[in-house]
Amino acid sequence: PWAPRTSRKRCSVTGPSLPRMATLSAVTVAVLWLGLAAALFVFWPWLPIAPELTGLQRLAAVALAATVLAGVSPTITVAVIAEARSSGPLSTLGTTAAVLVELMVIVLFSILLEVARAVFELPGPAGWSFASAMAWTLGGSLAFGAALGAAFALYVDDEVKADLWAG
Repeated sequence: PWAPRTSRKRCSVTGPSLPRMATLSAVTVAVLWLGLAAALFVFWPWLPIAPELTGLQRLAAVALAATVLAGVSPTITVAVIAEARSSGPLSTLGTTAAVLVELMVIVLFSILLEVARAVFELPGPAGWSFASAMAWTLGGSLAFGAALGAAFALYVDDEVKADLWAG
């Protein structure tokens, strides 16, 4: 009987590497951010935010708004994957990409916030340079996230232990 010709080569599935996932995430953020920024800039006069802004102030406001809208939720991504009882390379890619995109958005937001302060001529933290204000923003975010994550991990660990002892 006739059978389709198949290759004898073995297919190996390798997990996506961090550099490839970082590139994918960076391209995703860039394309999404540029699209949102372009749409916001065009429709800004009709948005109920600050239609009177023009020039650099409008660009700074659009950049910040596009950055906020480009954010994703790694927590929701993990919850959907867990609910679907999904696993494998696509689940790994989705989770890792969501985390990397969120990290990139946080860094981009920190930079653009300092740029917006300069454009709107708002005083930053007293006597702080751009670099020190950014370091404070990113370091504070990292410390706060780590503290919250540790507290949540302890809570989940206690809940799991309680379930194990009860069952």
